[in-house]
Amino acid sequence: FFLTILTIISFLYVLFYRKEFVNLFKCIFTFFRQNKIFTAFCIVFLLIACIPALIFYKESKGGEFVLPSRHSGAGTSSSAVAVAVDNAASADIISHGYFDRLFDDHAHIDMGDVYMPYIFFLLLLTAIAGRVNKFIFFLLFNILALSFITVTSAGEVHRFLYAHIAIFKYIRQIYYFFWLAMLPLGILLSVAVFKSLLTAINSSSKKISWLIYIIICHLIFIVFLWGHQGILWGAWAAICISLLYFLVYFRYEEKISYPAGFCLFLMAVLIQSVQVYSCLDKKLFKLQADALNYIQTHDNRNYKKLDLYYTTRWFQVLIDQIDADVLGHYRMRQFIIYDNVVPYTESVPFFKKLETALSSNANVAFVSKIESASGDWKISPDAMPQADIDPLHSGKLSVVRSDTNTWALKTNLTSSQFLVINDNYNSDWHAFINGHQARLFRANVSFNGLWVPSGESSIVIRFSTPGRYIFHFTMIILFAGTFLYLLVLFKKDQTLPASGALSDLQ
Repeated sequence: FFLTILTIISFLYVLFYRKEFVNLFKCIFTFFRQNKIFTAFCIVFLLIACIPALIFYKESKGGEFVLPSRHSGAGTSSSAVAVAVDNAASADIISHGYFDRLFDDHAHIDMGDVYMPYIFFLLLLTAIAGRVNKFIFFLLFNILALSFITVTSAGEVHRFLYAHIAIFKYIRQIYYFFWLAMLPLGILLSVAVFKSLLTAINSSSKKISWLIYIIICHLIFIVFLWGHQGILWGAWAAICISLLYFLVYFRYEEKISYPAGFCLFLMAVLIQSVQVYSCLDKKLFKLQADALNYIQTHDNRNYKKLDLYYTTRWFQVLIDQIDADVLGHYRMRQFIIYDNVVPYTESVPFFKKLETALSSNANVAFVSKIESASGDWKISPDAMPQADIDPLHSGKLSVVRSDTNTWALKTNLTSSQFLVINDNYNSDWHAFINGHQARLFRANVSFNGLWVPSGESSIVIRFSTPGRYIFHFTMIILFAGTFLYLLVLFKKDQTLPASGALSDLQ
């Protein structure tokens, strides 16, 4: 999203501000020369900031996680985060009815609905008579360029970009361009045309004519709203305050009209927005209450077919192959201890066998034949027919501590046995027994399993490595330090001179 927005704005900036573009680069290089250390840090931190994304992209090609509903139809793409072009089209700006309550029925506004204070539209309406300048066209063309991308199913722009530019294969919620760029650019556009209007008013000798024109614009907007349903009182109050703002602007000199006008402008935005968002808050509270009531009144043991957005590849295989009730009851047991371990290769007969074993709590765990050797397998003829599905109760196992990324366990076994922890397997999980690294298996297709020796043992199963955690915490510290240094630079007033579009906005 960022690269797309930056590219479009940069291209149009060069197109509209060719001369200023050269001056901007001179200012940038001057800044670099004056702040060499800071610039070097920024470049280094930018490269470091790309590392998590590169790691994620690499893992998406490794096949350990999948996004089945998102990736479906993406063809031969090896990355799990790639999106089918038709899947992206289902999340464009047209397919979501976000503009239904733009002017009416704010009492029932919902998450995702576009809301703009009415003063935004009044500014655009009254500014029609103002002068059009290059900056207004610059903003307008940016909005139009992004619009052509977000209407995927109504044009060929997105399909062309999807076919020829790799990053578009990873954009699912294409309508985010509206929230990230089109809406902010629209607000800037209203500010720009309003500035043009005030310039035209100030340079004109016919103040009364301008005032009459502005009053007529407000009356037109009132007539337009009169045909809509469910207009809240805050909306009418905002229109009245907007008109009052212009009356103050025309009546008083600058040293009075500017601060008073700013307060009135802010009030026109807030008085409507506070009421609208209070309606949204009430609706969200009701949704939360309805969800809680559903949980309390429905039997959560009714396991239905799972349709996961993000999961491991092997757990998705289990969902597709194993009965939902069998898998659901099996996953209720966090720890299971087995005496027998046998290899498997994925096939229809195997999944039938696995389903029978899981439903009957058979004393046999399955590990991939490809990922294990014969020394990792074991058959104990004298073992009990059923596995120990509650080793915490039997005293064989106790949990010392646990969090999202760590299990610290203690075991006390009479013989070597196979412990399965029903967290989904990933190659970033690492197991340690009595301080020594141990082999972690992918057991029962999708879960973590390891051999535990007889006697008392301390087991730690940790996700990722200490180096990865140190790296992430270091990034947080570095970026926080950079931000603090930015504040120091700002205090010293070492800012870039305004140029081109920036000076227009100012």
